[in-house]
Amino acid sequence: MTELEELYIGTDIGTTSTKSVAFNRQGKAIYEAAKEYDLHTPNEFVAEQDPDEVFEAVVETLQHILKQVDHPKQIKFVSFSSAMHSIIGLNKELKRITQSITWADTRSNEVVERLIGEGKADAIYQKTGVPIHPMTPFSKIIWLRERDPEQFEKISKFISIKEYVCFKLFNQFVVDQSIAASSGFLNLHTLDWDDELLLEMQITREQLSAVVSTTYDDFELQERWKEQLDFDAGTKFIIGSSDGVLANLGLFAIKKGTVAVTIGTSGAIRLVHDQALLDKEGRTFCYPLVENHWTIGGPVNNGGVILKWAKNELAQSESRKAELLNEDAYAYVTRMAQSVSPGANGILFHPYLLGERAPIWDAEASGSFTGLRMHHKKADLLRAVMEGILFNLREVLEIIEDQGGVIERVYASGGFAKSETWRQMMADIFQLNILIPESYESSCFGAVLLGLLATKEISSFAEVESLVHLSNEHIPNHGLAEIYDKIFVKYSKIGVALRSID
Repeated sequence: MTELEELYIGTDIGTTSTKSVAFNRQGKAIYEAAKEYDLHTPNEFVAEQDPDEVFEAVVETLQHILKQVDHPKQIKFVSFSSAMHSIIGLNKELKRITQSITWADTRSNEVVERLIGEGKADAIYQKTGVPIHPMTPFSKIIWLRERDPEQFEKISKFISIKEYVCFKLFNQFVVDQSIAASSGFLNLHTLDWDDELLLEMQITREQLSAVVSTTYDDFELQERWKEQLDFDAGTKFIIGSSDGVLANLGLFAIKKGTVAVTIGTSGAIRLVHDQALLDKEGRTFCYPLVENHWTIGGPVNNGGVILKWAKNELAQSESRKAELLNEDAYAYVTRMAQSVSPGANGILFHPYLLGERAPIWDAEASGSFTGLRMHHKKADLLRAVMEGILFNLREVLEIIEDQGGVIERVYASGGFAKSETWRQMMADIFQLNILIPESYESSCFGAVLLGLLATKEISSFAEVESLVHLSNEHIPNHGLAEIYDKIFVKYSKIGVALRSID
């Protein structure tokens, strides 16, 4: 009888979908499943998930993989990744009485502005490593209390979407250190809830989950889910970490001189360091992965969603033409942008259509085109949009470089990494080599690598570097360095000038 291949599942609970991928011991994706759900955005300030839709997606993707394997015994463990900054309120009966308020929800901006005005922002950042912003559960909980005191009094537990999944599956209230850190009220120096910030929110420790290591695996499925999921009794479940932290691990961007760039709907640049690093101006985050591994970076709101906006609003007829030709509309639009020379014929685009987190941390910032003249065409605007997204990320990159040292290589993932045009544009604007992984699901793979450490199949991450397979590498055109450097200086100056206008 042929020996069954051992498999390891990484499950990534995202903003608009959940993905589960089963990898073998050589790091190859064998089975995968994805389930989409809605991000409810009735207006520009609200961005909520239905927690039960998300939980059902987790269950369905795991069931899909279990149906494909030869025997449940093949699955050695399931390790979880999750989006950060969500908050859900449960009542005394442990029934949810709010939706999952996601990172993209900005209704707590008035709280943030008040805290900044009171001079509290820097002290909070120095404690937590998280910039003051409406994305954080810290500001959201204060907003919930002030908006509806009666509902607030009914909340007995404040938990994230990953904690909700763990509660439903395992009947435990635990939160990994990385997701806890992203709340904005975990003390980065003690890795425990900060009592002063709990007082600021007017909540107690009893309303929060126990903080555990990202390698925590003391879980057992509740009977109902044992029946529905049919995992082998020996399958372990690992709490895992946050999606951004695990993307670095899944790309093996954990060595000195390397960063990971992710552009999906939003985006981020992150590096891993052997100690916690804080920015003197409070522009970057710092989250724990495991002992002696800290992730430092900057998240941006305006990633692929801005290209989608440009496709829909600036190139409607071209998008329809692409559909009639049975061609991908994004490929058509990026080809239009590619036809324009670097610098978009003098147009600069600041992509703050959704406000912005890093590098400016201003939820009310707005986007702009500058340099428009009568001779400009749609293709020039599209090129400017793509360059503007990357100039914004370059500003974040330079801040991170000031903190963590010279960057030599960039590992890129997310939907944008499928576009050769955009990848090369990044190489030219950053003037760095851009490496592309074989698998685009870096957070799922990072969850698996963390699971191998948790289950002691490896003793350090150095043992699994060979499992990270690359499909491509883009070398910067050094002839464009001076051109893009001059444009970038102008981009930064215009950004400062625009933000100085009340």
